[in-house]
Amino acid sequence: LSATTSSSGAVVSGAECAVGCSQLGRLAAGGFIVLRNDFLITQVLVRKTWRRRGIGTALVQELLHRLPRKGCDKAGQLYRAWAFTDSSTTASFLKAAGGKQKGNVLQVFLSDPLVAVALIISSFAPAQLIGGAQIFCFEALGDVPEYRPEGRLQPGQQ
Repeated sequence: LSATTSSSGAVVSGAECAVGCSQLGRLAAGGFIVLRNDFLITQVLVRKTWRRRGIGTALVQELLHRLPRKGCDKAGQLYRAWAFTDSSTTASFLKAAGGKQKGNVLQVFLSDPLVAVALIISSFAPAQLIGGAQIFCFEALGDVPEYRPEGRLQPGQQ
């Protein structure tokens, strides 16, 4: 298997085909308010025949290494990545990949209203979120002073 990275995601390839991919985007509440420290894991896809081998978790970990751990950036701020699902299988995966379950969008709204609004606006499935999807939060893992879109690999590097 080999891994490559781009400005918004990572791809794992086998000998003949792509095995999995993941993508990270910024959370935004409207066209002008972009949350500096909060990101959205928009997808983690792994071919069915390659699942349960740690590839999905490795893809999530690669995305989290692009964000500074608390104290690594100049202001000592907390960077987070968010994900949501209404599937119990995906919820189990997100939990196993290190996500902390935060409840539904109303529960997130009560603790962090700007993030909840940004999740609804930034997601490609606002009806899913409003319909009771479970939201997960991941803490950043990177030893970088600021967000690095290229991750630990250089673009196109294997």
